[in-house]
Amino acid sequence: MTHRAALLAFTAAGLLLATRAAAAGACVEVDADRDTLSDAERAAARSLLIQALESNGQKVNGRNGGCTAVYRVANVRLGNSVSTTVTGPQGTRSMQLRAVEDLPNAYDQIVKSLVSGQPLSNSGATVSRDNVTANQAAPRRAAADSLWYARLGYGYIGNGAGGPAIGLGYRYELDSLGVDLSFINLTFQNNSNKTNISGSWIRLAAYYFADPKSDASLYAGGGLAWGGSAVTSGGNTYSGSGIQGELTVGYEFLRASTIRLFVQADASLPFYNATFNDSFSTTGVTSGSRYTPTVVVSLGGSFGRSNTIAVHVVP
Repeated sequence: MTHRAALLAFTAAGLLLATRAAAAGACVEVDADRDTLSDAERAAARSLLIQALESNGQKVNGRNGGCTAVYRVANVRLGNSVSTTVTGPQGTRSMQLRAVEDLPNAYDQIVKSLVSGQPLSNSGATVSRDNVTANQAAPRRAAADSLWYARLGYGYIGNGAGGPAIGLGYRYELDSLGVDLSFINLTFQNNSNKTNISGSWIRLAAYYFADPKSDASLYAGGGLAWGGSAVTSGGNTYSGSGIQGELTVGYEFLRASTIRLFVQADASLPFYNATFNDSFSTTGVTSGSRYTPTVVVSLGGSFGRSNTIAVHVVP
């Protein structure tokens, strides 16, 4: 072989290898042993998964040759709903869908989860405004998340007084997050020696639930309130009102029903001092101030209304 022929052969081999390398990419397969869709739907599902991979920056070999990675998909239909599972080099992800038409959005979320390593979540980084599924847009729940509640417990005011505590409010809960708007959260003590009352007239707080899908979960959070206090110390009454910081930790039961029970501890931290100013005081002290935080432990009960589904009969 002449040098020219050898050079041509070497160049051709290099071009062939470069072409194959350029064509190499991930392969997408349908798990025929588990998948229950029709042949046409399987082909469509595979194409949709390829599109989702390419949209998220993954190179795909559409002919399944020279695979750098393999993604295997299986869709199981039961009635109108579909359970889809995608397995790739990074692991396995599954989603429950109301209809096969939700597969494009599901694949986009699944691929984002596999590529980024983020878990699938209704409020996580894998969800965007253009890939929300029907289940995520209108989740079916066994219980109401819109709840009115009442609390009864015992509180401790910063000047050393303790007494019964009450609270009324409204709570709206998502899976992981809750918003709480409460009224008349008061701790009071009244006897022959002194009168003490502390609390908030209105409070807005947000809570995070540690085990969002469970029937019972620990939760914690905080917020702000408008409150006040009037406490007696040394024969003088100190009073004040203003904004308060609120910290809460609790445990909620029966989250899958239309009623809830919860045990809750609250700390109210005023951004003001209760003051005393009386030039005619008989105690010898004519002015002063006290900081009056309040800690309350209470048992609460709430009730809501179950979800309703509107059924429209088409003649």
